[in-house]
Amino acid sequence: VSTQSTWGVGVSIVFLHDINDVFMEAAKLFKKQGNELICNIFFALFTVSWVVTRFYYYPQQLFSSICIHNDIKMRTTDPESPHSFSHNHFEMCVLQWNGLLLLCLHVYWFYFILKILLKALIFGEVNDERNYASKINARKKAA
Repeated sequence: VSTQSTWGVGVSIVFLHDINDVFMEAAKLFKKQGNELICNIFFALFTVSWVVTRFYYYPQQLFSSICIHNDIKMRTTDPESPHSFSHNHFEMCVLQWNGLLLLCLHVYWFYFILKILLKALIFGEVNDERNYASKINARKKAA
């Protein structure tokens, strides 16, 4: 595997992950301003972009191309070259396993996104459960 091809895979992964941040940051901004309707619209856009980029583009376009590239690379590797079969094979296996792990993390994180979405639909408002300072203050008051 050349450094150029793994660099391209890395840039593609970063792009697919960062494109969602625009919608999430906009949702946070409107949440802090108290505009729940626009916040919910941006959170819905975030959820849709998450599904499209992480469950369609990533496995269908990027991850499958890594697997196909690995198969082609393994068939065309010259055993006499300085980059032997075992070296290329190891690099591609690491790249594939990391890609598979990332796909599993997408499923895990999407569980939490769905949890927040369901809370918003059922209860109408969702509080940030990561607000650790308020939890600590509540524990101090209770003690």
